[in-house]
Amino acid sequence: MFGTMIRFAGWHFVHLQESYSRSGVGLSRDEAIYEALARALKGLRMHFNAAELETLEVYSYPVFHIATVSLRPRRVQQHTSLEMAQSDAT
Repeated sequence: MFGTMIRFAGWHFVHLQESYSRSGVGLSRDEAIYEALARALKGLRMHFNAAELETLEVYSYPVFHIATVSLRPRRVQQHTSLEMAQSDAT
């Protein structure tokens, strides 16, 4: 749905990299999810300005929880890469 909104506004939703996963540990499910998401978002390269959440898994143990998230880095931009290259050449 977000991609549709971006295209309707005349922008482009580009994905140039495969998804990647990060894990986090916490005493609660929420804390484990927060830690995993924070680690994953921190690992995004600067030229990506958005991320799509692909999967979220939480494993619960008696004293702690482990969450694993998979993100697909995205870039929202006004022009396609080809259009940018042509405008830079002129």
